Amino acid sequence: STIKLSTYLQDADPEYAEQDKTALRAFPTERNELFEYDVIVIGDVDPRPLPRNVWQNIRAFVTEKGGGLAILAGPRFMPWLYRDNPDIAALLPVSLDHLEGSADVPLAADITRGFVVRPTPLGLQNAAFQLGANLPETEQIWRNLAPLYWLAQFGDLKPAAQVLAEHPTHTGTNGRNLPVICFQFVGAGRVLFQAIDSTWRWRTGV
Repeated sequence: STIKLSTYLQDADPEYAEQDKTALRAFPTERNELFEYDVIVIGDVDPRPLPRNVWQNIRAFVTEKGGGLAILAGPRFMPWLYRDNPDIAALLPVSLDHLEGSADVPLAADITRGFVVRPTPLGLQNAAFQLGANLPETEQIWRNLAPLYWLAQFGDLKPAAQVLAEHPTHTGTNGRNLPVICFQFVGAGRVLFQAIDSTWRWRTGV
């Protein structure tokens, strides 16, 4: 199978779009243009430079077209600058109402010793989490992945949210382990949320 990738970087030099064949000069603002895609991945993006209709179109892309959306947290903008964005707030499987920290001072869990992400039993049923040939091998691989050092801390999950991976020890105000990777169906589509920003570390020694 093949993937046709398009990328949009907010901080890229103007020459970037000429040097990278995947690069878009601007984020698609027209609904029909956005609906040509199957999956949208949003990283630590500053929402302020983008027009409001972009977020409305992304919401429709998921709920009406049935597209897939992956949202990745980061220390600068996501999720702190999205508290007043009703479209992204409606799509996220976590609630922004009681988000800890701020865009200026995000909380960093286990900044010195790190933590090893623990898949939940539900997550281990997901094909994307099955890294080994069988369940014991898969669990061993997850235990041996490199530790991470930053986590956007959420305590409240939406009623339909499914937690696929969690922090091994830290708990939220609800007494449950902090969600690290979670998922939910929204309308006709689906949304994956990652509260971590450094899965690239998992390539180390693998």
